[in-house]
Amino acid sequence: MKIRRTKVSDVVVLQVIGNLKTTEEMDDFKKETFPVFSGSFKKILIDFSELEKITSEGLGSVNALQRLSTERGIELKITGLNEKMKELLRITKLITVFSYYGSLGDALISFKEEKNES
Repeated sequence: MKIRRTKVSDVVVLQVIGNLKTTEEMDDFKKETFPVFSGSFKKILIDFSELEKITSEGLGSVNALQRLSTERGIELKITGLNEKMKELLRITKLITVFSYYGSLGDALISFKEEKNES
């Protein structure tokens, strides 16, 4: 599991690459992502387009970021879900918790649209 971090305008994009199945992979995920949520960033997009497999425990790690973003006033969105991950989010009803976008471009545009509405 690896995280590729880029910045597009004022949005931090975290691209998850590999798997979120083992305890070690989930620990790496937390180690790589939690500091971003502790910084000064207020807009974060997690891109799962390169995620191969995730377990329900891995999904719990992602959900922890959602809770953290809410506590810290961070706008969090996700994109790039494969069909299995979408189904897992539907089954657990977490799909209603996340702001999900079908493509990276759509997600980035949504940050700008919200800025313009303010």
